[in-house]
Amino acid sequence: MINRIKEYRKINNFSQQKLASILNISRQTLSNIKNQKQVPSLIIGLKLSRVFSVDVNGLFQLKP
Repeated sequence: MINRIKEYRKINNFSQQKLASILNISRQTLSNIKNQKQVPSLIIGLKLSRVFSVDVNGLFQLKP
């Protein structure tokens, strides 16, 4: 799965720690999701979508 978390995090001026705190997850979990070492749960994906005000499809895409 390809994600654009880093891009949207920078656009919104969130540190990894700040975004992880908003999502109620650890910074390490957020880093693992961003680096494609972990697939986010549906709830985390929806929370990210809400925080960044973008559609989930704008954040995540399946690899071809």
